[in-house]
Amino acid sequence: MQNGQQRREREPGRARKVIFENDGGDGQRCAEETEEALLKMRMERLVGTGVDTAFITTRSSGFGQFIHRTRIGTVFTSREGGYKHNMTETLIARETDYLQIMSAFCRANGIDVFWSMRMNDTHDGSTRWYGEATFKTNRLKREHPEWLLGSRENKPRHGAWTAVNYAVPDIRELAVAFVEEVLDNYDVDGVHLDFYRHPVFFPSTAAGLPATPEETAMMTGVVREVRRLADRKAEQLHRPLQVSVRVPDSLEYGLAIGLDIEGWLREGLLDLLIMTSYLKLNPWEYSAQLGRKYGVKVYASLDETRVTDPFAEELRQSGRCYLARAMNALRAGVDGIYLFNFTPRELKNFNAENASVFQVVDDMERLNTYDKTYVASVRGIGAIAGGGYPHEAFIRVPVLNPGAPAYLEVGGTYAIDMPIGDDVHWGRGQGVVPAVTLGIRIEGLASPDEARVEFGGRVLTGGVRQGIWTAYALDPDTVAAGNNRFAVTLEQDTGRAVKLLDVKVDIDYRRAEPAGAGTMDAEKEEGGRL
Repeated sequence: MQNGQQRREREPGRARKVIFENDGGDGQRCAEETEEALLKMRMERLVGTGVDTAFITTRSSGFGQFIHRTRIGTVFTSREGGYKHNMTETLIARETDYLQIMSAFCRANGIDVFWSMRMNDTHDGSTRWYGEATFKTNRLKREHPEWLLGSRENKPRHGAWTAVNYAVPDIRELAVAFVEEVLDNYDVDGVHLDFYRHPVFFPSTAAGLPATPEETAMMTGVVREVRRLADRKAEQLHRPLQVSVRVPDSLEYGLAIGLDIEGWLREGLLDLLIMTSYLKLNPWEYSAQLGRKYGVKVYASLDETRVTDPFAEELRQSGRCYLARAMNALRAGVDGIYLFNFTPRELKNFNAENASVFQVVDDMERLNTYDKTYVASVRGIGAIAGGGYPHEAFIRVPVLNPGAPAYLEVGGTYAIDMPIGDDVHWGRGQGVVPAVTLGIRIEGLASPDEARVEFGGRVLTGGVRQGIWTAYALDPDTVAAGNNRFAVTLEQDTGRAVKLLDVKVDIDYRRAEPAGAGTMDAEKEEGGRL
């Protein structure tokens, strides 16, 4: 009988393009406690889109606490506060549960399904209402406070005090046991280990020190055991069972927090590598090259932005910006896109206004035809919820946004490379004319002429104020598919502090209208404008 690795090489599984992560929140927010209403909140919206795989998280807070049936962990049935519509107990009384319903739906609609486990979720350490509501129902954490990285009275330097300590053998054994229980009882295509919710695992990193080799080896042992379980179950089912992880897009930062990502790849423990979440540390090419080196599929995690400026956040949360982010990642060579943290409300708004996002992110050629907005930095410096091991020294990408502005001095230049995934000339010969506009958000200038602005090696003139932005028309011939150099130089003393807050590039495709036509091409109106 072939071993697990031989089976994986012979039957690599589906060529996934778009993965949608469902964090289980709909199971706690569905006012009408029926399976039909539950599926309408998120999952039905995925049918007929580019989404081919769903990751189902069966608890959004607290290690060992789930909304699927478990004999090992705790079943979360609280209806306190915002959990008043938690339908877990209702479903179990009907001899089903959240994971079983989601798995059956995915099977019926040709969508692969993975069970997703957050390796150290610490929402239960929050001072908001849900913190206490979820901590007091977590039997494991209340019965074994010695297994945590801190306490209410003695909080760790980094991370929430409710984080479990993976240096404790019982915690590692339980993490593996939770996976085994799901693989033995549910119809899934794989298991996903989310190391980004939340990335504090050991006493050393909680204290602000790099993880020790011993700690790192402990976590590798967990991943190795999960791989063994998946291979064993695959042999029983006579079909592949894949292992996925979500980790930082930096091998160095991973090692600093106790994750030997390259070691896992070298050992053949992974099938899917999902990169980034709270932090963006390297260009997407870094992740793509890592996957190619070890023959593992790599997915770009397009999380919601945590930039706090309301104008910058609205821009980055737009469908145009999501399309641009996907295009950049695909152009860099990743194998697909991972869409994370869309609540039912956000998903409804996202689909209503920008339904095309889910329709086209699996098709790079089609995606190229859509209007987009590129920004200098989506996440800025980034910050891990609940705190985390310091990451600033590992950042290798621009962080410009209103929360991390660039202060300009007379004669000084601020310059960055802006990746633009679009080939703006895709419509040559088809009457499609690209309009490309650079927008800079800058304070302290009485006139745009007080600074020299360059893009793609050309000095720009004719800047026009448009609200908080100064806009410059770009010659499409100067816009490359790849990195584009942007620079701004303060050439004269304005007598004021000059601060660059943000940079964006808008790409709008227009079809040239035939003589006498009064409206845009109907197909374009429907398909290319968001």
